[in-house]
Amino acid sequence: MAIKDIKVANEVQNKQLGRRELVLEVTNDGSTPSRDELRDAIADRFNMKRENILVISVMQGYGEMRSSVLVHEYGDASARKLAQEHIIARHEKKQKEAGEAKEPAKADTPKAAEKTEEKKGEAETSG
Repeated sequence: MAIKDIKVANEVQNKQLGRRELVLEVTNDGSTPSRDELRDAIADRFNMKRENILVISVMQGYGEMRSSVLVHEYGDASARKLAQEHIIARHEKKQKEAGEAKEPAKADTPKAAEKTEEKKGEAETSG
């Protein structure tokens, strides 16, 4: 999926919360771009730090090649803590999933490890 163009439709400097609020019109190829793709494209286009960008909402009509995207850019990590918890959780969840995909799966609990050992033992005795 490729993002073709990004235009600023509205920009508000919110000094009390230490952030810049942008409404962007994003032109793309086909399906709605993911938050991760949008963060990368916005960071490149506007020379922002990726970790300071939170994509609040992405709205794209059926069959349209254009999305309306609400983005908050925070000045630093301490100001970012003022964002709503569920928005921060969405972005952190994606980062954790990306990190877990690189690591091999491991047993999370001792009980899970015991069940794995039991299954190995059953397989050896049954066949």
